[in-house]
Amino acid sequence: METGSGILFGAAFAVLVIVIAVPIVAIYRENSGLTMRRGRFALWVLLYLIVAPTVVNVVAEILPNIAVYVVLAVIWGIVTYLFYQRVVRRARDAGKGKRIPYIGVVPIANVVVFVILMIVPSASSGEDAQTADA
Repeated sequence: METGSGILFGAAFAVLVIVIAVPIVAIYRENSGLTMRRGRFALWVLLYLIVAPTVVNVVAEILPNIAVYVVLAVIWGIVTYLFYQRVVRRARDAGKGKRIPYIGVVPIANVVVFVILMIVPSASSGEDAQTADA
């Protein structure tokens, strides 16, 4: 195996971990009981699907270096972890539990899940649930 193919394998493995494993771990470990309202969740979806990839692309174009790519991958993994915690909190607020966020790990299906969670109103009146919006 030559060096270039080893780097490509490592990059592909890192992408797989960020795309699949990080969200699953975040969903599994989110047991705080916090909820999130639709408006705040919509901002997180905007950050995760539009702003963060744009920033990563701009930085990667300005500083094309393997070290920068590694740092960006780590930052993207952290953002992914935080985002999927918010997906669980929004699903909890909508009364859906953790099944819906697990479906959200599947590419393409995730956009459908995010849209559903932005549309579905809160299951509670808002007085009895502890929210993360405060």
